[in-house]
Formats: sequence, C-alpha cells, structure tokens
Amino acid sequence: MIFTEDLASLIRHTVANFNTEPDKKAIARVSERLSTLQQAREQRTREAEAALRRLARQLKAAAARHDDLVAAHASAADHASHIATLDTRKFRAAKAASDAEMEAERLAGRAADAVSDAAPADFDTEFLSLTLAVKTVPDVDAAIAHINAHGSHHTDAILTADAAAAERFMDRVDSAGVYWNASTRVADGMRYGFGTEVGISTNKIHARGPVGLDGLTIYKFKLRGAYQPTAAYGDADGKRPWKHEKLPI
Repeated sequence: MIFTEDLASLIRHTVANFNTEPDKKAIARVSERLSTLQQAREQRTREAEAALRRLARQLKAAAARHDDLVAAHASAADHASHIATLDTRKFRAAKAASDAEMEAERLAGRAADAVSDAAPADFDTEFLSLTLAVKTVPDVDAAIAHINAHGSHHTDAILTADAAAAERFMDRVDSAGVYWNASTRVADGMRYGFGTEVGISTNKIHARGPVGLDGLTIYKFKLRGAYQPTAAYGDADGKRPWKHEKLPI
C-alpha cells in the first residue's frame, strides 16, 4: 500500500528473486558434465569389480600352490596365512563395490524424491533454500518475457555461447543487473566497489532539482563473465581480489 499511495518516490529493498536462463547448448554442456560424473561413478564401480576379480584369481592361484605344497609335504602355515590375507582383501574390495552401488542408488532415489512439478506461484517465490523453480521455454524471447513478468527486477543471468542471444537478453531484461555467463551472486555493493551496501533498489528513481536529459534516463549493470564463481574472490589467502577499477564511462 505504501508504494501505491505515498506521493514520494521511495527506494525499496526488494526480495532477491534471481533468474538464470541457460540455452540449449549450455544445457547440453551440463548434460555432458553429468554424463562425465556418471561415467566416473560407473568407472569407480568397474574398477572395484575388476580389483575383486583380480583378487579372486590370485586367491585361486594361491590355493592351487598351497595344495601343491601340501602334497609335497612342505610347510603350509605361511601359505595359509597368505590365503587368509588375500581373502580379507577380496572381502574389502567386494564391500567397496557394494557400497559404491548402494550410494549411487541412494543418491538417485533422493534426487527423484526431490523433484516435483512447479506451480505458477513458484515462479514468484523467493524460497530461501536450495529449491529451484525450473521452466522450459522455446527461445530467448520467451525467457525474457517470463523473467520480466515473474522476476524481481533485481539481477538475472543468461548462460550461453551465443553472443547475439546474450546481448538481446541483456538489452531486454528489465532488471538492475543483467549478467552473461556470470554468477548472480556478484550483485553486491562491496563487489561492485561501492563500499558499504544499504540495500539493493529495483526502482527507477526520479531525479530532483533541475533535470537534464540524464535525469530522464535509468541505468542497469551489464556483466560479461566466463563462469567465474564468487567463492574464488575475497580477501583471504589464495583468493582472487576484486579489482574495483574505474570504468571509462
């Protein structure tokens, strides 16, 4: 009510409802990464199974040698101990293979249980959790329309290798910050180099006093990245610094 009835222009600190729009190629890259992880999981299982088979062959060969030595009246105590050691290794390898399969099945089940159809209200909700509301759209224009209708006009991003689609997205999404291949977590006064942040405004604020052409315009921040995570930056040892250099504008 205060925003619709108060005659003064107010700066509102809004919810942080971010949208990230990956294109088909970006999704394909994600699919490739997931496929790589799946292959790594399967490789781990195959390696455990191969180790188990090798130990089984070693155990069989050791047992054969043991029988030969016993038949030749040689001391069997050392060989029995060796066979017991191999048997223990075989058991551990079998357990590791079984544990890997059980963990894969558990994670797959948890992932399936965590997915449900998104409701219309989900696209207007700030979950304050790891929940994602996912919508599939046919093209970048549909993504722009969806974000402008349901976003908070805070910060939105596109993940794509298509420069034309990225520029179209950044020009037409009506948000204070629009990013190309960058984390929306960069949206922060300290990270922008503004010093202490008192809030993030999604309003288009009017000027005061004599107004020139610049007073009739509004700005937004465009960021072009290369998928840098914000966790890699900061003041701690091993972190990359925020440059905070003056831009030629």
